[in-house]
Amino acid sequence: MIKLLKIALFVCAYVYTTSSAHDACQTPDKQQGVCKPFKTCSPLYSLLDNLTEETITYLRQSQCGYEAKHPKVCCPNANATTGSTFLAHSLLPGVDTCGIPTNSKLFGGSSTSLDEFPWTALLVYQADNQQKIYCGGTLISDRYVLTAAKCITGNLPGGAKLVSVRLGEHNFTSNPDCERFGLLYTDCAEPFIDVPVEKSIVHEEYDANDTNYRHDIALIRLNKTVAFNDFVAPVCLPLNTDVSKNYTKIRMMQIGWGINNNKVFSPEKTKNIVMGQDNEECGKMFGFTFNQSQLCGIKYSSYSSCSLDIGSSVIVTIFDDYSQNVRHYAAAVTSAGTCDKNKPILYTKVGAYSDWILSKLEKHNLIVCKKNQIFADMCQTPDKQQGICKPLRDCSPLYSLLDDNLTQETTTFLRESHCGFEAKHPKVCCPNANATKLESTGSTFLTHALLPGVDTCGAVYYTEFFRFYVSLEELPWTAVLVYQADNQEKIYCGGTLISDRYVLTAAQCIKGNFLEGAKLVSVRLGENNFTTNPDCEYYRGYWSECAEPFIEVPVEKSIVHEEYDANDTNYRHDIALIRLNQTVVFTDFVRPICLPSGTIANKNYTGIKVIQHGWGINNNNVSNGRRSKNQVKGQSNEECSKLVGFTLDQSQLCGFKEIFSFSSCTVDIGGSVSHVIEERFNVSSQYSRQYAVAVTSAGNCDEKEPILFTKVGDYSDWILSKLEK
Repeated sequence: MIKLLKIALFVCAYVYTTSSAHDACQTPDKQQGVCKPFKTCSPLYSLLDNLTEETITYLRQSQCGYEAKHPKVCCPNANATTGSTFLAHSLLPGVDTCGIPTNSKLFGGSSTSLDEFPWTALLVYQADNQQKIYCGGTLISDRYVLTAAKCITGNLPGGAKLVSVRLGEHNFTSNPDCERFGLLYTDCAEPFIDVPVEKSIVHEEYDANDTNYRHDIALIRLNKTVAFNDFVAPVCLPLNTDVSKNYTKIRMMQIGWGINNNKVFSPEKTKNIVMGQDNEECGKMFGFTFNQSQLCGIKYSSYSSCSLDIGSSVIVTIFDDYSQNVRHYAAAVTSAGTCDKNKPILYTKVGAYSDWILSKLEKHNLIVCKKNQIFADMCQTPDKQQGICKPLRDCSPLYSLLDDNLTQETTTFLRESHCGFEAKHPKVCCPNANATKLESTGSTFLTHALLPGVDTCGAVYYTEFFRFYVSLEELPWTAVLVYQADNQEKIYCGGTLISDRYVLTAAQCIKGNFLEGAKLVSVRLGENNFTTNPDCEYYRGYWSECAEPFIEVPVEKSIVHEEYDANDTNYRHDIALIRLNQTVVFTDFVRPICLPSGTIANKNYTGIKVIQHGWGINNNNVSNGRRSKNQVKGQSNEECSKLVGFTLDQSQLCGFKEIFSFSSCTVDIGGSVSHVIEERFNVSSQYSRQYAVAVTSAGNCDEKEPILFTKVGDYSDWILSKLEK
């Protein structure tokens, strides 16, 4: 029974770190707490008397470590406070995710940047056998959109029916949308997405015939979870105490297209400042008395653009004392008004309905096992074996693990095996006795539980044409290896980030004779220009964007291919992995590349152009202070063998810098060359991705001299065999 209780509470797809005794922590509902043994926490231990699905989820999310084999939970303090500027809930994003500001255009009036205000949504309706847009909305989580009640049950033209929500839109005339400086494109967003509506939730007291617009607020639940990116992200929500906030003379930002009966004032998303006005004065203009849950404002910007969309939100920017960051929050939902500077706009205050919003949020499906669509009980284990979803006590291979010492690795494996419940008893994906590794997951790229999926790896950043310098967000997997030599930090090699814990490089960068005793100590990620930190990118003398400062992650251990010989002048098996001593958090400037699998792993690259990127690192010197890129054209191994004086084998690749390429040097030993292809196997991931073709072994930037590489695809099995949980 004790075994089952442990797993019933904590087998899930969350990863926790072990916490020392009685550490301060935060409960799932954002209260201050203490991490202590479960049995000693009366408020949570008493929940076992009535184990509902909701309490099980809460207990799982409360786990904060182990004391020996006994689980610890974040036990709320008797006098705990929420400690948050914004509305907090387990189904709402935290302050680390919501309302993050971006660098807006310094010039350009009311235009918005591609990634500015990424929570802006459009409501798509079906009317007269056509798709039409009548309202806006605001993304508040990965499953919910906030809008006006009239956008759901109002007197919509022709009986229009809401069918989906569009996210990531910027300009109605293009898809994907691109932003340009001068005549050159510099950045393209991902295509917008239309997410079907699962259901709409209108405030119970809303009356479509009420001309005073009371309770004009609604939620839309999407039929699937939305993945956040630079162009689709949620806004923060205010606390219920915001209902009493006086917005008179406070500047707010209205964002939209000026939608009016399926017509738009501007095809491009714009922004305008709205100045909060006194409710009493606005009431006189509207002809009724505003209540405390309503807000009034007048367009303040001098721009002629109209950004007023019914159902969209006005945004307020504040400094969050708790996270010490600037954040945007949705102050109010637009109910009525025009873009006339002399006429007021009516809003519904979000803070007045915070409790109502929380009461309507529903949990996602708890089952995390990947079920076979035909056989409901078939599933896939965390290590990619075929299995059956069954009660834990009936699965001998996993049940027996509870008799062993419960290591972090075992605990994580059990959590990831969870696939549902039978009454109150947890079920796990139990491997079949004759199970074999799944041959193919339907992917172009190498797949493994410890490697990123195609939704994360190798994202292509569309940069300016005809430019050899690398944009800040471009090729974010580029790594620099940092060594300790002569009591100084030195740089001899490059590398490539392939997961949140592993970097790919050349074996000679670990055991090469040229190192002369230098010791690899850390890996630098997010670097672009050695002369600045943070790095900034500018156009025509004006700063446009700055990256986050680079990070240096200490090395836990290096793994060199067993057959590599530092004295072998033929550079055989010149490949290695570096395991970092901590997990890397992915950002726009630090992300992993994909690894090749299947047919592209054995691809013949003769005549194919690949991308070489780096600084031209050579014995702690760099040819370019700023990261650059060049094209390398694959050559036949037979021809290259004649030039290098030895026979290249199948696991090696040879190429020349393109003769019309830029003069910059990008050859970093240990760095990789990459290639772009379109991922077609997964319907949800039919977009371009970059993968690491090969690791650089030898060569220089002379256009007449070949560059030698070690093909990554030939070492896929070796790479997988070295990954540790």
